[in-house]
Amino acid sequence: MQAFFSFNSLVNFGAIGQVFAVRNWDRLAALHQQGWNNPKELIYWPSETTTDNVQKYFGPEIGFSFHWYNLFTRFMAAPAMLSIVSFLVRTFWGLHSHHKSMITCAFAVFICIWSSIFMAYYIQKKNLKILRWGMKNYNDVGAAVRKDFSDESRDTRSETLQNGMHWFLCCFFIAETLGIISWMASVRHDAQQDPEGVTWGLGNVLVASTMMYLVTVNIKVVDKLWTVLSTHLTSRENWRTEADLKGAMVLKLFIVKFVVFYYPFFYTIFLKPHIEGCGADGGIDGCVTELNDSLMIFFVTQIVTEMAMIVIQLALMFYAVKTEISTAKRTAGLQEYSYLELQAKAAPYGAVDQMEDFMNQVVSYGFIVMFSVTLPFTCFLSFTTNFLYNKLVAYKICYARQRPEPNGCDGIGSWEYIVSILSCIGVFVNTYIAVFALPLMNDLELTTKIIIFIAAEHGMLLVKLLIDAAFGDKSTAQLRIEEHNDDYVDKVMAGRQKRRRAHRSENRCPVGC
Repeated sequence: MQAFFSFNSLVNFGAIGQVFAVRNWDRLAALHQQGWNNPKELIYWPSETTTDNVQKYFGPEIGFSFHWYNLFTRFMAAPAMLSIVSFLVRTFWGLHSHHKSMITCAFAVFICIWSSIFMAYYIQKKNLKILRWGMKNYNDVGAAVRKDFSDESRDTRSETLQNGMHWFLCCFFIAETLGIISWMASVRHDAQQDPEGVTWGLGNVLVASTMMYLVTVNIKVVDKLWTVLSTHLTSRENWRTEADLKGAMVLKLFIVKFVVFYYPFFYTIFLKPHIEGCGADGGIDGCVTELNDSLMIFFVTQIVTEMAMIVIQLALMFYAVKTEISTAKRTAGLQEYSYLELQAKAAPYGAVDQMEDFMNQVVSYGFIVMFSVTLPFTCFLSFTTNFLYNKLVAYKICYARQRPEPNGCDGIGSWEYIVSILSCIGVFVNTYIAVFALPLMNDLELTTKIIIFIAAEHGMLLVKLLIDAAFGDKSTAQLRIEEHNDDYVDKVMAGRQKRRRAHRSENRCPVGC
């Protein structure tokens, strides 16, 4: 229909009041019966078949998002179980600190290999889905041009100034985060040095403990502000297709959020031991303890707040519908509230909503690959909460939002590069923690530690490259499908050429005519 009608123009001219994709209740009920969008069925293993069913109803864009969600959840089972084993061994076996460090190093190696296998396996599965869902080269061929795109405005002075201002604000938010974190660290350090003193009329012990929570508050506030501001600015920029627009939006959002979310923890483990020290002795052991405390506070807060936001959105939507029904009954004597009216009342599930939901999973993945080595419990926490989080997101899309437009795409877009970069950074962070932050190598000189770090870090990156090469871009199933298609294409083309030759010979004029 979109090839023949411009719904946005019809809305602007007042010909129609609202446009949204109408839901199919039977197909939605089938997804609910399978357990995909039913929060009550938590014990529901996210399989590949589920993703295919989601794609058939919502389209490839939502299908690829949940394909990544499901694969991430399934892969988290291994580190979650291993984290429990690691915790039990280190807690109840009475091991020496040297042996505990060896277990931590082994877990760091496992996480690096696990993240590499996860990404290589995901690329295989994604390419197979692209083939089966008919999305090959979609962004290059099938993507529609945005109605707000202006080819005349490309590379103009106004467009350059607009994009430059957006990047300036991006740098400003990054600088704000760096400045606030440094100030908080300074205040906490001064309070810890004088526990009997007073700061701002509060005891220094209370001030020092409060700073950890203020870091989390700053992360959440800056995150929400930048999301609203950056998405608004990007939507007004001159991007040709929706894929280009979302790619630019994701890039600017994540650059700031990377600093906002991860810098406080980078500062604690990389810079703080050398600038101000941690704990009573000022050594790196105290910084590892402080890092674990901050990780636990943030991780739990992140999970609770994001799930609470989804529940609040659901409650607000149902409250708005209930209020409208009550008002209509009193004023107009309405006896029945149709399903179509319910859908019209629901808010659309736009690109910003989709990015925020995906961002939460990507942030969680980043914490797993970078910091779970010091606090393995986050693996188990992420694995168990992923089931409920994915169910709440699915329930929100199905029952508290309008049906998303079935947009095509050939994967998760820019998110794939971001997840790959996080995996590479995770190799660096895990290697640094294993070499410099564990008691295993305390007796070695700094030069020796640096040599071991460089060798281990390059070795793990080499392992990552070997894993990527071993998996390849295509699975055996995809190779068989493509070979089968090529064989039948050759047969079809050969038959077509044979029919053409026969047709020409039949129409050829006989001798002497």
